[in-house]
Amino acid sequence: PRPSPPALPLPVPRMAALRFGLGCGCCALPRGPPGEEVPPRGSPAGRVGRLTAHVRGLEAVPRPLLVTAGPLPWIPETVASADGGLVVNTVLGPMSSRDLGMVLPHEHCYVSSAGMLPTYPERVPLDYVVPEAVAAFKQLKEAGGSTIVDCTTYDLGRNIEVMARISRESGINIIATTGSWIDPPRSFQSMRPGDLAELYIREATLGIEGTDIKAGIIKCAHETGTTWEKGKGFTHVGETTCRAAALAQKATGLPITTHTEVEERIGLAQIRIFEEVGVDLNRVYIGHCNDSTDLDYLTEMLRKGVWLGLDRTGPGGKEPGSTRPDWEERALTIKRLIDAGWGHRIMLSHDWMVFLGFAPTKVAKKMRAMNPDGYTFILRNVMPRLHELGVSKQQTDAILYDNPVRFFSNAK
Repeated sequence: PRPSPPALPLPVPRMAALRFGLGCGCCALPRGPPGEEVPPRGSPAGRVGRLTAHVRGLEAVPRPLLVTAGPLPWIPETVASADGGLVVNTVLGPMSSRDLGMVLPHEHCYVSSAGMLPTYPERVPLDYVVPEAVAAFKQLKEAGGSTIVDCTTYDLGRNIEVMARISRESGINIIATTGSWIDPPRSFQSMRPGDLAELYIREATLGIEGTDIKAGIIKCAHETGTTWEKGKGFTHVGETTCRAAALAQKATGLPITTHTEVEERIGLAQIRIFEEVGVDLNRVYIGHCNDSTDLDYLTEMLRKGVWLGLDRTGPGGKEPGSTRPDWEERALTIKRLIDAGWGHRIMLSHDWMVFLGFAPTKVAKKMRAMNPDGYTFILRNVMPRLHELGVSKQQTDAILYDNPVRFFSNAK
C-alpha cells in the first residue's frame, strides 16, 4: 500500500460562497507559490485571478500529495437550501435538490466535438438541433420528467448557451457537466491532475465558456487501455483525468458522474482512485452499469457505497456479435438488483441525444424514427415492463424521483 501523506498545517476555508457565486470565501486557501503576485480584491482580475492563484497553490505542495492517497489541504462546505436540500447548479441558475422532480441522470442534448460548432457550424445545424431537443424535452415534461443531467463535456462539443436556450424553451431543468470524456484533447494529456482539476473547479465555481452558468456535476470517462491487471487501472492520461475529477470534487463538493467500460470492470478502478484521493463515495455515480448483467460486479461496486447508473436504456435488439443486453434484459437486471435490496442505490437513464455531430442529420432522423419515445422510453416502456415483473409503483417511483434527489442532496 502507498504511504499516507503527512498532514499539512493549512487552514480550512469556507468554500461555499465561492462555489455558488455569493462571494470569495476562499482566502484561507494556499495563496500560490512563494513570490507569486495574487490579484487584489476589487481588481479587474478579481475572482478569477484569486481562484487561479489559490488552485495553483496546490503546485507548491509536494507532487505526491496531489496524485496519491490522502486528503486535500481543505475541506469544502456544503450549501444548504432553505428547504433542507442542497443547492444544485442548473443552466438557468441554482435550485434546491428537493425541487428536481423526476431526474434522468445521464443524457445529452446533442453530441459533437470540441470546436465544431464555431468552426464548422454546418456540421452542428442549430436550426435542426434546438427545435428537436426542445420538442423532445417538452415530450419528457408532459410525461412527468423535470430534470436531466447533460453529460456533454467540453470535448464532446458542449455549448452552454445552447443548453440554456433549450432548457428555457422546453421547461426542463438541465444540469451541466465539467470534466472530460474518454479521449481527452492533447492539451489535457500534458497536464498533471492538479492542473486539470483547476479547469474543472473554475467551471464549477465561476462559470463555463465566459458565462456565469456553473457546472453541477463533474465527469470522468474511461474505457479500454488498462495498463495494469484487468480492472485495476488505466493509461497514464486516464488516471490523470480520474484523479483530476476527484481533486475537483474535494474542492467543490459537487458529485461525480462516470462513463465506464463494463468488460474492463473500469468502475472498480475508478472507485479505487476515488478512495485513494478521499472522495466521499456517496457523491459518486458510476455510469453505464447496465451494459453488464454480472450481479457480482455490480454489487461489488454498490458495497463500496457508490450509486449505480443503469443509464443505457433504449429500443432495439442486440447488435450482431454483441454480448451486451437488450433493453428487456436490462429491465431484468433492474429487477434483480431491487430483489437483492439495492433499489435505493440505482438510477435510470437513456444516454440519449437528438443529434450526433460526427454523423449527418439524416442519421439523427433515423435515430428519431428508431426511438420515437426519445427521452420518455423508460417511462413508456421500461416502467410497464418492471411492473409486469412484479416491481411495485412505489419502488419505481423511488428510483425515478427519490434516488436522484437523495444523490444530489448527499443523503445516504
